[in-house]
Amino acid sequence: IPGMLVGGLPAWIYALRHGGENLFVYVSSSAANPVSGDLAHQGRLALAAGITAHYAGCIAPQVLDGAMPTEQPMLVWLPLRLVLLVPPLAGIFCAVWLVRRARDSSGWRMRAGLPLLFGAVITAVFCLGTSAWPAAKNCAFDLAGRYAVPLVLIEPFLLLALFALPYVWGSLSRRLRRPIAPLNAQTLARGWRVALLALLLGGVAQFGTYVVTDAQAAFQSPYYHAIRQNQTELYAYLRAHHIQYAWCNHWLGNIVTFRTDGQTICADYYDQVVKGGIQRPPGTLRAVRGADRPSFILARVNPHPVLAQELDAQGIPYTIAVLPEAGVTIITPARTVDPATVIAGLTQDYGANN
Repeated sequence: IPGMLVGGLPAWIYALRHGGENLFVYVSSSAANPVSGDLAHQGRLALAAGITAHYAGCIAPQVLDGAMPTEQPMLVWLPLRLVLLVPPLAGIFCAVWLVRRARDSSGWRMRAGLPLLFGAVITAVFCLGTSAWPAAKNCAFDLAGRYAVPLVLIEPFLLLALFALPYVWGSLSRRLRRPIAPLNAQTLARGWRVALLALLLGGVAQFGTYVVTDAQAAFQSPYYHAIRQNQTELYAYLRAHHIQYAWCNHWLGNIVTFRTDGQTICADYYDQVVKGGIQRPPGTLRAVRGADRPSFILARVNPHPVLAQELDAQGIPYTIAVLPEAGVTIITPARTVDPATVIAGLTQDYGANN
């Protein structure tokens, strides 16, 4: 906290001079709805509040109960997910009880406290940082759930805390002034069997959801939904026509570069140059820029895409191949084309899938 106060002094001074607009004032058009709107341009505290709300109500529960955003229909899966959420939540409650009530000499405070501390830290990093701001857009899209995956690391320790249920139950009963049987060996064994049974049933239920999950949908990027699983047709075409360099959106282009072992290097001009995105993998943009007559790979099946129309308008001959199985269209111009002159064609490739 002292570091935040001292290190953030310029921000605090600015807030005092400008009515806190950098902390509270929404500058986007969706200020009336800070949770579902575009929070990337809102005040820092408002951004953290929106992220925290979705983290508590959506992101963290999905991580703890193993829910997949692609599960359809959601209403069918909802009862099972709610049941699977009970053990980790009960584990958190038991771990907190152990930290508060366990004797120092028992070691349980340290064993339960460290996972809770780790969970608190990664939660603070998620909610107070800016990397996860897409999480506040729409829970169903799961645009930032990957940043909360470290919660899975502490879940086994939280589930182990369920074996403290007999002690927790006795403590709660005393607080409610209800008569309870003494915690003898038989009572403890019964409570531990209940905890073990809950863990086993939860594991079986979780395993069952994996069997019926659509693997392709589960591993599809939430930002781009148009990439086919089988790209054999595309790779064969690239080899047959000796295409070594291509402009392509990075969601597909990175896969092509990797799966061809660099025999075809792809770069995303629209994302990296026009939109100012991260230049990754490093060196690909420079390599394709310096290549002779790089092709264009569009993640869409269209014999007359906007990109081809732009080349026609410039009088540039080209060959075009539509590969329906791979879900792509490949355009190879007769001469080198500056991608800055065909921005509309590159943009259409993104607009068709977002």
